[in-house]
Amino acid sequence: MKEITKRYYLYPVWIRFWHILNALLFLVLIFTGISMQYAGIKTGGSSLIRFDQAVKWHNISAIILVVNYGFFVIGNAITKNGKYYRIKKEGFLMDLTVQMKYYALGMFRKEKHPFEVNEENKFIHFRKLLM
Repeated sequence: MKEITKRYYLYPVWIRFWHILNALLFLVLIFTGISMQYAGIKTGGSSLIRFDQAVKWHNISAIILVVNYGFFVIGNAITKNGKYYRIKKEGFLMDLTVQMKYYALGMFRKEKHPFEVNEENKFIHFRKLLM
């Protein structure tokens, strides 16, 4: 008999949507930025993207990105998800040091992650710092 597993999401749908849109917009900005930088260079007889089109889509993406970040800030202010972005000062430096050591050396030595990931500790690198 096949075991039924329940999917467990650490982040709400709106945060996941924000993150995907954020990543896509950054990719568009990178692609159009490179296209604007090298607009005079031709590859295979044709430009990657015309300069005027690159500028247009670069500007549109930048505006959407700013609105998207506004959505993120407002969303965290009006939902309980905002509590994960409040930093506690107690133990900050110690936890930061432990986390930095793990990412500098421990992960390459296949050591166990120093902090457990669960619904209350979404940001594993600041487990004790964030509520």
